[in-house]
Amino acid sequence: RLSRIYTHLGEMDQAAFWHKRERLYRGEGGDVTHVPFRISACYIVRNDAVHLKTSIESLRNAVDELIVVDTGSSDESAAVAASLGAAVYHFPWADDFAAARNAALSHATGDWVVFIDADEYFSVKTKSNLRAVVEGADAEGHELLLLPWHNIDEGTGEPLLDSYAPRIFRRREGRCYVGRIHEELRDADNSTPSVRLVASERLTLVHT
Repeated sequence: RLSRIYTHLGEMDQAAFWHKRERLYRGEGGDVTHVPFRISACYIVRNDAVHLKTSIESLRNAVDELIVVDTGSSDESAAVAASLGAAVYHFPWADDFAAARNAALSHATGDWVVFIDADEYFSVKTKSNLRAVVEGADAEGHELLLLPWHNIDEGTGEPLLDSYAPRIFRRREGRCYVGRIHEELRDADNSTPSVRLVASERLTLVHT
């Protein structure tokens, strides 16, 4: 069994994951059955209603839950989020990005989290692959996905920079963001979750 192999290798997160799958996936007679999982999309936003609408529309058909934490908008950000089906929460801005992101995470109930910024959206060509990409990552036991990150000039559409960004991860107890400005995702023991690159033809995140 994979859980025993990973236990022997000392990779306890993977061992626990496969042990759970073995217990849940095997019904009477040892047949493998499908275990559904849920995806939560999370945002923090402040005065970015126009971008937020585009962003949410690029993923809302692929997720089970939308969570938006508003950190003090004076525009229609909260109303736009609610109109698109998001659960909206308010969190006073305290110059701490990790604290705001963790406030959103505290409301997430999904097995996986898609946490992108309001000025990011999944490309037209790849957005329909979002759920399949997460399903694949779940089946293979991955923890954190690095997405192709395509930066463009908003006015002209010209490409500026291509890179990768950690935006999709398995939700685990103790997993949270650290860092007031350059926030990073960490586990309870302060380690960084293992990462997996996603091919650009499968899923691309556009940043304006």
